[in-house]
Amino acid sequence: MKIYLIEVKGAEFDLVNNPTKKGATFNAKFLEGIDQIIRRKQYSESNSLSYRDEVHRIRATVEAGSQVYNSLLCERGSLMVDKTKPVDVVGVVIGGRHNPSLQHVEDEKRAAWQKSLGFPIELMSWDSFLTRIK
Repeated sequence: MKIYLIEVKGAEFDLVNNPTKKGATFNAKFLEGIDQIIRRKQYSESNSLSYRDEVHRIRATVEAGSQVYNSLLCERGSLMVDKTKPVDVVGVVIGGRHNPSLQHVEDEKRAAWQKSLGFPIELMSWDSFLTRIK
């Protein structure tokens, strides 16, 4: 079963700082979101059995009609998953605004972070997120 941990940051900042300098970085608020996802992913790995049990408890509660931790139920309703199988955690960070003239810088930063983390994570500006859901 895949669990998506989504960290949402504001849209009042540019995704990338210092774009013309060699040391271009993601905005501090966006980096904070990445750090939050990393810490949650590390927790899920270091406490895999208790994390899996808790996730399935939350899943059952949501499937029964209650909302927990802003969780969302998929269109299928009941997932019918095996509680004994590992939980696959995917991170998503949404924040900042895309600057079309800096597309290559943003793409390079995104690719470098995704490669270095070693687990699935989506890093999106609000612009790319809104484009994706249209």
